[in-house]
Amino acid sequence: MALTSTASRPLLPAGAIVASAALWGAWWMPLRALETRGLAGSWATVAVYTVALVLLGLPLVRRLAVHAGGWRDLALIALFSGTSLAAWNHAILVGEVVRAMLLFFLCPVWATLITRFVLGQPLTAERLVAIPLGLAGAAIVLGVDTDIPIPRTVGDALALTAGVLFAIATVVVRRAEHLGDAPKTAATFAGCAAGALAIALIFPVGAAPDGATLAALAPLLLSFAMLVLLPATWLEIWGNSRLDPGAVNVLFQIELLVAALTAAAFADETLGWRELVGGALIVGAGLIETVGQGRRLRHANPRNQEATS
Repeated sequence: MALTSTASRPLLPAGAIVASAALWGAWWMPLRALETRGLAGSWATVAVYTVALVLLGLPLVRRLAVHAGGWRDLALIALFSGTSLAAWNHAILVGEVVRAMLLFFLCPVWATLITRFVLGQPLTAERLVAIPLGLAGAAIVLGVDTDIPIPRTVGDALALTAGVLFAIATVVVRRAEHLGDAPKTAATFAGCAAGALAIALIFPVGAAPDGATLAALAPLLLSFAMLVLLPATWLEIWGNSRLDPGAVNVLFQIELLVAALTAAAFADETLGWRELVGGALIVGAGLIETVGQGRRLRHANPRNQEATS
């Protein structure tokens, strides 16, 4: 009943997705604020995601997971979804925010390739256009006009890796529909904290924080977890479960806009022609795939169209 009622008022879930996208677009700001206060690099991610995980309530999550019998699925979600977030968080810390966002937003292209070559889904007309368009955009962002378009910085490499891992995570999460949102969210947070710890050790940026630093930053960590991370995650899950996937993908383009505006205002970042042209191609590829996805879903289940009209 609740889903039907919400479907008749699509502005509510749409508003939730917009709010979530805006929070994610500005997420680099809390991370960098923690970095300037002693939590260098991925240590900020380790700390804030650990706090968020504790706030979710580990005993409740454990009971739900045991009841569902989904430890294998939770481990896969932690591995792919959590590590994706850890890589993306590090990329926006050590590199340019918008550049990292653009390279991450290639995830629809990777998801399309995965569904084709791993799951055997056919390549539709939209996908035949979206794949080369997105890859061309990435090549421009990476500097195809000057050299071979490959990542040359840790930030670029991790942003691309995050997009690939996130594409795999979408498939893994979709196959774990029998699990509730709380266990999946907790698995993602746990995987992110663990992945960030590995990144902090492999790509060190500053020293590991001591107990005094963590204690001093505890109120700030709690505030960021409660006021940004958990709301952004909950709004995304709530809106995504009540809105057409195509509409969700379109609305999440707001994340790029917020990232560009906040990075220009507070990090003195400017967009060069590569980011503008390559970004337009990457966003265009995502929108084309989104349109095709929505069309396929409507053909598969005509009732979806009636419920959202």
